[in-house]
Amino acid sequence: MRRPLCLAAVLLLSPWVVLAQAPVHQLSRPDATLPEPFTVVRGARELPGERLLIADWIEQRIVIADFRSGTLTDRG
Repeated sequence: MRRPLCLAAVLLLSPWVVLAQAPVHQLSRPDATLPEPFTVVRGARELPGERLLIADWIEQRIVIADFRSGTLTDRG
């Protein structure tokens, strides 16, 4: 009887454990902005040099956001 209870506890707690271990990076300029907003961000991936690869679901585009220069570059 303990096995299902333990499994349920692990499944319920596992998302918080993963999030708690994710590294946090701070931008050198916390007040950095981008020239356009995003409708619905579906995913983001960190790139070197304070840049992010961002997928905008509604706009159907992928961009590289450069927080140092404050620019967006379309990638697809």
